[in-house]
Amino acid sequence: MSNLAPSLTAARQLADEYPNHKVTLLLLTDFQLFDADINRVLTDIATFPGDVHAVVLGGTQVDGLMDERVQITKATYTDPPGTVARAIFASLVNHRPGARPI
Repeated sequence: MSNLAPSLTAARQLADEYPNHKVTLLLLTDFQLFDADINRVLTDIATFPGDVHAVVLGGTQVDGLMDERVQITKATYTDPPGTVARAIFASLVNHRPGARPI
């Protein structure tokens, strides 16, 4: 169960404070959203001023739910060890010149 609105607000404020920086929003959630306004949350994700990578935990279906600009990695208990770590690392090095995720 997730409540993303407060975290999205904080991430947006941080990104707005550094307009000359490349930013990546990394979401790790099951997307079983319990926010009061789910449409607003999805809009905030889609309009984030930078790259967005959603790591969907547990197999929740998000096909057609997320904006096409959002990179999605699905991770379930049947995935090999390191699936989530590789997704996180890929987001961390996304804007680093010459860096390549493993």
